[in-house]
Amino acid sequence: MGTPRSKDKLNSRKDIEVLCDRPILNPIKDNNGKARMKKRDYTLEKDHVKLVCDWLKKLKFPDDYASNIGNCVNIKDGSFYSFKIHD
Repeated sequence: MGTPRSKDKLNSRKDIEVLCDRPILNPIKDNNGKARMKKRDYTLEKDHVKLVCDWLKKLKFPDDYASNIGNCVNIKDGSFYSFKIHD
């Protein structure tokens, strides 16, 4: 969702440029010669993140089927927290 807590950093993209033949993942150099990463196709915009968080907050499951995922969603900053493996 484009959050800063990601393992997709600039150094990993540079490694992909050297080791793999995936030019779409290569870092881009801007006019100043500084390398930056292009957002991926699956990254959501802020308004879409808010829609997904709102939907998850309202999502209901039958008793004992799943945990209340709405309790793990922060709508203000569009993030998830306290997820367990079974969630």
